[in-house]
Amino acid sequence: MIKNITLLFFLFFLNAFSKNYYVSKKGNDDNNGTKKQPFLTIRKAVSVLKPGDICLIRKGNYLEVINLDISGNINSPITIKSYKNENVTINGLDKINTKFTPHNNFIYKTNIGKNRKVTQIFKGNTPLFEARYPNTSNKDIWNRNHWADAKKNSSEGKLFHDNFKNLKINWNETHLVINAAHQFGTWSRPIKNFNSKENYIEYDFDVKLTTVNPKPWDDDKFYIFGSLGLLDSKNEWYYNPNSGELFIYANKLKDTENIFIKTREYGFQGSNNNYLNIEGINFFGCTFNFKNGENLNISNCKILYPTYSRELTDSYPVNKRKPITETEITGNNNNLSNIYLAHTNTTGISIQGNNNLVEKCIVHDINYSGSINYAGIRVWDFKNEENGNNSIINNHIYNTGQIAIYFRGNNNLIDNNHVSHTGLASKDIAAIHTVNNSCDGSIISENIIHDSTEKAIRGDYQSKGLTIKNNIIWNCGYGIITKGDYHKVYGNLIIDEGENGQLLIPTRAEPKKWWAKTKFLKEQNKNSMFYDNKLGEIKFRKNIIKDSSRVYNNTILSSKEIEKLKTYYQKKYN
Repeated sequence: MIKNITLLFFLFFLNAFSKNYYVSKKGNDDNNGTKKQPFLTIRKAVSVLKPGDICLIRKGNYLEVINLDISGNINSPITIKSYKNENVTINGLDKINTKFTPHNNFIYKTNIGKNRKVTQIFKGNTPLFEARYPNTSNKDIWNRNHWADAKKNSSEGKLFHDNFKNLKINWNETHLVINAAHQFGTWSRPIKNFNSKENYIEYDFDVKLTTVNPKPWDDDKFYIFGSLGLLDSKNEWYYNPNSGELFIYANKLKDTENIFIKTREYGFQGSNNNYLNIEGINFFGCTFNFKNGENLNISNCKILYPTYSRELTDSYPVNKRKPITETEITGNNNNLSNIYLAHTNTTGISIQGNNNLVEKCIVHDINYSGSINYAGIRVWDFKNEENGNNSIINNHIYNTGQIAIYFRGNNNLIDNNHVSHTGLASKDIAAIHTVNNSCDGSIISENIIHDSTEKAIRGDYQSKGLTIKNNIIWNCGYGIITKGDYHKVYGNLIIDEGENGQLLIPTRAEPKKWWAKTKFLKEQNKNSMFYDNKLGEIKFRKNIIKDSSRVYNNTILSSKEIEKLKTYYQKKYN
């Protein structure tokens, strides 16, 4: 009784000294931060926050990078939020105020300073594309015809293409982005040479892609960027870091008004933060990043054009690799909820650590580049793959260049998500994907998955101990594949005929991959169970499992049943 009274008194004491601070575009940082005398910047408010305090931000665009070195505690978290749900946006863009002048034809230029890091240019709130070959536009980001095709005789480090000889550019300043070989991955590399006689370019790849099933290089997709000579289409830009000149292709000089440059990558960034709530703060042209956070809660945020990577530097050879900007939280016991995030050429939301929750988020138009490194939601601790107990629940992910949900780690829960239109810029993909035996104990359940260019759910090489249950799948390349062993796959509905409605069960020895670090199985799925599924087909990769205690009570749907079920679910979820 005395302990309870002491605790109540302590909490009352803490709350009595907690304060509300206000921020307004009409404020002044010399004010005291009250509602009548608000601060002007979020940075100033953050500098005075103590455990239990609340920062209330009034509507407006805030052109700031807020470095958070604050923490609350279990009884007195710190909260930063919009005042009464007013529209608060942390904006990563700055307007270009220097005047554009004619360069030639439809190209205009201005000087913004030498050696700037220029990743994105916007006209108003609409991104322009960096000059590239082939040209593209915002409405064509998922049109694979807006990538160029490799031709016969292409190989690792050498790329043939019919139109190279017609490009009037300085090849020594250009970069290549290539979706290569198996086309599950995308890499960027400087172009080091153009052979005009034989019409090919050369680049240093430095990545071993040979596997048991080598793939050709003459059907690769690619584009190139980095030269003024590629600036030939409306709403393109080019920046010369040596001269500081920014070039825009526009119909007339007036169209160069209202041009913005992405200047800030992160609105909020911090490390080792604890018990911090961020609510109702929107981001445009920037995002947030927290390292080693504990008990962070980020909710009800809208994040548009959060990140963009011109060069996919994290795909370079290991000794040259550089991190890219990501919407990311690393740490434990963190929650992301009701986040709306859209429009990036890399990852949507990245989580690393234990006991984290991502729920009720909408993530779309992610990973234009089409690399397996980037997913709509990625849950993967690069330093410790044994981490886990993360939950990805009730999210809607659609329009992704590769994977929608990519996870590693033990005892993760992937539940009740709606996933569609994945693999729009690559091959050899799965809408929900995991890999290697660190996924032991993870559950993939109750998800709606449709319109994936290839697999719906894949436990890839050496996966172990997955439970895949009660998922509903249609219009995918095929339904479910479980490599490895000790899986339980039951209660799933795969609404298609033949291969598209397939549960594929590998039983052969596991093919060796050059990147794997653990021992390969001589027989896959020796201890797995597959039952109570309704689907178009069950297929075994080599030997059929005849043990009726492990494969039983599965129903092959008729064409009429498939048509009826598909009509119902398409109407419900499309």
